[in-house]
Amino acid sequence: MRRMRQRLTIRPATVGDVPVLADLLHLLGYPVHESAVRGSLEAMFQDRRHAVAVAESGDEVVGLLALAVRPSLSLGGWVGILESLVVRPESRGRGVGEALLQFAKGLAAERGVIRLEAQVEGIHAAEGEPFLLGLGFEYGDARAFRWSVLEAKHPRVPIARRGSAPVLF
Repeated sequence: MRRMRQRLTIRPATVGDVPVLADLLHLLGYPVHESAVRGSLEAMFQDRRHAVAVAESGDEVVGLLALAVRPSLSLGGWVGILESLVVRPESRGRGVGEALLQFAKGLAAERGVIRLEAQVEGIHAAEGEPFLLGLGFEYGDARAFRWSVLEAKHPRVPIARRGSAPVLF
């Protein structure tokens, strides 16, 4: 049985939302600290193509959407990445995730994004895949590979030489 939809407000996240954003990201399994969330949020504020929004029901934040954007040489435009989409467990099945996703699609189109992508971590696949497929997403043809968090012990590699000195990024 589907639960009744909530009356929602979707608004841009603010620095004042940092504690609740960290709490929501913990639900996804990310052990983030508020200072790191604040730094990332402030960095995303610097480019208007990026967006972080929250869904509120009454005066409670019940969902989070983070949309990051990157240029794509192969597609010849901007690609939006749903970096985070999470809804509090007690608010799931009430249209919160769908409302956030529709907001992201509209925002992406408005900002010139030509494709919207979402990666679902393996531990969230049982919920995430049917949700995204049901809202019109398709399976992508790529597999994601990643390195762990890079540290200072991983120096930049010289990419060219001018005279005798290497040129770094």
